[in-house]
Amino acid sequence: MSARGEKMAKRSLGLRPIGPAVVSLVFVALGLLYSVKTPVFETLGEPWHYRYVRRLADGQGLPPILVSKERWEQGESHQPPFYYALGALLTSGIWAGPESDYERNPFAVLPPSADLNRARVVGNKNAVLHLGSEEYPFRGTALAVRVLRWFSVLCSALTLLLIYHIILQIVPKQRVFALGAMALAAFNPQFIFTSARASNDALAILLGTLALYTSLRVCYGKTHPYRTPILMGLVVGLAALTHVSGLTTAILAPCAYACITAATSRFSRLRLWPDLIRPVLIVGGVALAVSAWWYVRNAVLYQDPLGMRAIQVVMDSRQQPLSLQEALAIIVNSMSSYWGVFGWMNVLADEVFYTLVRIIWVLGALGLVIFLVRIYWRRKTLRGHRWFGVGLLSVWSLLMLLVTLHWMFFTDNPRISIIFMAISSFSFFLFVGLTAWVPENYIGVLGALFAVALGVVSGIVPFRYIAPAYARPARITLEQVPPSMQDLDVYVGDQMFLLGYELREDGAQVGQDLNVRLYWLATRAMRRDYAFRVSLLGRQGEVIGKVDTYPGDGNYPTRLWLPGEVVSDDYTLSIAREALVPTAGLVRVEVYTWPDRKHLPLTDTQGRDLGHDVEVARVRIVPSKEVPYQPQQSLQANFADRIMFIGYDLYPRTPSAGDSWEIVLHWKAQARVFQDYTVFIHLIDSAGKKVAQLDEQPLGGDYPTHFWQTGESIRDAHRLQLPAHLPTGDYHLEMGFYLLENGERLPIIGSEATYVTLGPAYIKGK
Repeated sequence: MSARGEKMAKRSLGLRPIGPAVVSLVFVALGLLYSVKTPVFETLGEPWHYRYVRRLADGQGLPPILVSKERWEQGESHQPPFYYALGALLTSGIWAGPESDYERNPFAVLPPSADLNRARVVGNKNAVLHLGSEEYPFRGTALAVRVLRWFSVLCSALTLLLIYHIILQIVPKQRVFALGAMALAAFNPQFIFTSARASNDALAILLGTLALYTSLRVCYGKTHPYRTPILMGLVVGLAALTHVSGLTTAILAPCAYACITAATSRFSRLRLWPDLIRPVLIVGGVALAVSAWWYVRNAVLYQDPLGMRAIQVVMDSRQQPLSLQEALAIIVNSMSSYWGVFGWMNVLADEVFYTLVRIIWVLGALGLVIFLVRIYWRRKTLRGHRWFGVGLLSVWSLLMLLVTLHWMFFTDNPRISIIFMAISSFSFFLFVGLTAWVPENYIGVLGALFAVALGVVSGIVPFRYIAPAYARPARITLEQVPPSMQDLDVYVGDQMFLLGYELREDGAQVGQDLNVRLYWLATRAMRRDYAFRVSLLGRQGEVIGKVDTYPGDGNYPTRLWLPGEVVSDDYTLSIAREALVPTAGLVRVEVYTWPDRKHLPLTDTQGRDLGHDVEVARVRIVPSKEVPYQPQQSLQANFADRIMFIGYDLYPRTPSAGDSWEIVLHWKAQARVFQDYTVFIHLIDSAGKKVAQLDEQPLGGDYPTHFWQTGESIRDAHRLQLPAHLPTGDYHLEMGFYLLENGERLPIIGSEATYVTLGPAYIKGK
């Protein structure tokens, strides 16, 4: 591998002090930006990590490990305490601030996984309510949390410097290559986001990377008989005392000393005790001295040394573990999350971002194959002393993948922070694969292009994705209400007034989202937060879409509303795929208190009671694709060039007196109908007498004709109740349209009749 970089060595000498420093400084600047633009407690698990730190800072001692299905109750008490002790020292002099400023948002939609398919959620992104000030200058909890975030950014900056030196251990003098791989890690938006959160992840990643670095030095013979294993044992012990996954660093020392033992045994006598057994025992002894007390404590107090029982319960572990195929499918999909899923794993970038990072993974993987083939072609072998380091990186990467897979088997929840324990390995292999596609002379140029491109994307992320997810809705005055608003004028108790609504679309398909905008006027200051429910009702009142939320998708609770202001609030309703359609969906709104669910009274401007919910609008809901209906009996009739009758079905074909007879009419809209017509169906006996009838709008009133679109096909089912006294005999049906308000029928083109005759039909009497 060193031959690959000989041409770059001279050009890279000037990068020795400057390049890594510049990358680290830019990373720190981005980390600070993320830490400021991300609201307090809006990163995965941050309130739980902070609670642990606060407990130690207040002198309350280690928290008890709670085995609870309630994640917010259990928190992070199962985590080892090293990070939290450091955090307590850093924040002990900062006033904590009232917890009421950050109450839990009961309507937050927090997916349990970094799988993109499960992260595409609609609803409140904010895990907590932001009732206090988080603006600069920071105070109280806002300051304490950001101090912890800045400490994490510092840890990750040190991790990046270690990555640079790790790669130089493997490819000495190739500083351009090391800098490019370092930049690939530094400007990964997800790594920056993970580094800018108050949690033990950044410190665990730093210690894991440091353990890898010291192991690589051992691999290449840069070791002292005692100082080196003592240092490695200290690092492994601290890693195990920071995060349970830090226990995996214990495997690095045996691998490293086995590598150096195997390498030296080719040139001298095998010395197992001084070269392998003794240093590994020293590493293990020091690591146990540092961290064993925590796991012994858990074993004595809870009979659970690793705290895994608490983790499994709190993560709502599956009744049956995932199959290997299911787990691998989620891992493959979650690899996109390696680059960017924010918030509580519920804030996504644009789809084009994930498409590009998938392309990067594919190019990197294929490039690795190309690189290995090229090396073998040149040397006719893949053997070499420098490959020990590559092998160690491979083992470390594989180990982290296996830990992630093990975690997923029991919790259905891949953890990107575990993958980042091996970010040095992934960055190295990915950069090798990406640069394999270009001549060696252009590696520096390609690395610079990647660094700049990723740096720009990372700088955009906080403004385009993170901040908008927590933005408050527009606050306007009455004079600024748009003329497109449809008036409602509904009083909601004496707290607020529902001015009106807007629909962004005149219809939607099943499986899609319906967007509704409501305009609220605060009539007085409110001392509590009211919850809003916006429902979409389909056929026969079935709920086919619903959202319960605090205003502003949880970002603007009513306690913050100012009297006299108008709040323009958007609601997104996900329409159930199994909804019966087409239908004229009914949008209804209600306001209630949480958690006792007491509804605020709704009245109109005349003071009349409207109940606990009010109708806002009706919206056309249709299938995602047109269903080709085929009537049993074909028959065409053109109603006023607006509606074409194309046939009908009768179930059963031979009914009995007293039956509820299903009559299905098939229509095709030829033009827009701007009025709601009623369908009449008359049962006529052999003497021409009407013996039964049915009058109702299409689909029982669930899909009136003014919703029909040109070219649309409608299957319109009706049930005609047959009289019990009907005699056996032949009957026929007469069917047509009329306006309910004046009885005017819709004429049939080419005929003087205003109805269509269906049948004959034979009915069995009783």
